Amino acid sequence: MDRVFLLAAVAPEHITTEIDKLRSSIFRKTGMVSALALDPVIPIAFYSGPIPKEIFSETKAPEARFKILAAEIAGNSIFLKVNNSHFFQKLSGSPEEAEKTSPFFEPFTGFFISECSSPSECNSVMDLIELHKELQSVSWSGLKIQLVEIAYEESSPWFNSLDWNIYWEISLRVLSTST
Repeated sequence: MDRVFLLAAVAPEHITTEIDKLRSSIFRKTGMVSALALDPVIPIAFYSGPIPKEIFSETKAPEARFKILAAEIAGNSIFLKVNNSHFFQKLSGSPEEAEKTSPFFEPFTGFFISECSSPSECNSVMDLIELHKELQSVSWSGLKIQLVEIAYEESSPWFNSLDWNIYWEISLRVLSTST
C-alpha cells in the first residue's frame, strides 16, 4: 500500500455532524463511496511524508467566524467552500521544505464532500446539497488541525481501499486582535 499525509482542518463536532448527515445522504441516494471515504475535513495539503506538529504550535485561528459559503466543484470533486481562505492558504504554505503530493484530489478551501465521475453525477450531488441549505447558515469559531496518515491502493480508485489514522492533532486558539 502507498501512503500519504493530509494536513486538514476540522470544525467543531456540531458542524462535522451536519456535514456527515449530508454525505451519508449523498451515499444513500447516489452510491458514491467517496462521500464516506474521509471524515468531514477541510483538506489543506497532502505531503509525501509526515511533517512535525511543532511547526503549527504557535498558529492561531482567525478571530472572524468560519462559515460555509456555498457548494463548489473543483476538478472532479465537490466541496462546501468556507470563508477565511487566506488562513487556509497560509497553512498550506507551511512547511515549505516538505514534498507536497496530491494522489486523490487537489486541496480546496472547503469541506470535501465527494468525487464525481461525470458532470451528471456532480449535478446530482449539487442538487442534494441544495436540499441541505441550512448548512450555509451555520458559523463557528475555533478549529483543530490534524495530520492524517492515509494508506491506499494505487491500482484502484483511492476511495475504495483507504485506511487512515490521525497522526497528530492540535486545537487552535482564536487570535484576538482586541486589546
